Amino acid sequence: FLVYSPHRAWQGAWSESAQRVNDMAIEMADVVLDLTPPGTEADGTLAEVAYADKVGTPVRPLPPGEAQPLPAALAELPPLPG
Repeated sequence: FLVYSPHRAWQGAWSESAQRVNDMAIEMADVVLDLTPPGTEADGTLAEVAYADKVGTPVRPLPPGEAQPLPAALAELPPLPG
């Protein structure tokens, strides 16, 4: 899998003009994995999950600790291309 980690993609102060890069990654992704721990507020993640829903990219929760194994989280998805 090719992984895009938005929390590591940018260095320095965040600028909303950079959001387009995150949006393009979501548009191109086969799936978005939401790694937000239970009970944690993550406004940016909520916005990106909403954007994924808008553009039709599937989102699967995969929080640390209580997460189902990755193959189980992806089992319902159609096969990846290639």
